[in-house]
Amino acid sequence: MISRLLLRSFLLVTITSTFSNCGMMPKMPSVHLPKVHIPFTGSSDSASSEDPHADYNVNSLLGYGHTLQLTAYHGLRSPSKFFSKTLMVDKNGRLDLGKAGKVQVGGLTALQAVRQLEGAFRRQQGESIITVHLKQIEDVPLVTILGAVRKPGLIQWFDGLDVVHTLPYVGGRDARSIGRAIYLTHNGARKFYANTSGEEDTLILEQGDIVEFSGDL
Repeated sequence: MISRLLLRSFLLVTITSTFSNCGMMPKMPSVHLPKVHIPFTGSSDSASSEDPHADYNVNSLLGYGHTLQLTAYHGLRSPSKFFSKTLMVDKNGRLDLGKAGKVQVGGLTALQAVRQLEGAFRRQQGESIITVHLKQIEDVPLVTILGAVRKPGLIQWFDGLDVVHTLPYVGGRDARSIGRAIYLTHNGARKFYANTSGEEDTLILEQGDIVEFSGDL
């Protein structure tokens, strides 16, 4: 029995060696594996993955992680929009305005930041009249209140907000002011309201609007 097994093994080795030497080894059938598509799981927006959550209210100073939605216009009578982006304050406290450079806003109020942004855009555009509408910081929609009020600044916007109801949030009108006129800037266009009847106080505001209370008109 053992001799038979040895004989079979000898014959198998001999045949295999013969085919191998002659190049006659039978080919194994090729197997085509299906291509498996692995979807890209990363994000093309690296800024979004690096944007930390940063709480904000209208009394906050700006800092790392705060995200600002802003639009800038040049000109007055026929304003033209030239910049509109959502930007995040980086770890150095700066906003990257592209061609207008990086502007330091960390540690500033929203209104101070707007002034810095307008200055940077004026230098870059070579235009003296620049209006920056700061529409939102984080998830807080905003309007800007300027002029003859006690505490000029940005306040939270809400649906149905009118001019007269902005006053409690900025301490009311300046007691030294004799003016009643209102300037309302919407999408870069500034409009004057004499406010002789008081009806203009009920103007409904939109997010990002700028209201200026006149001190002498």
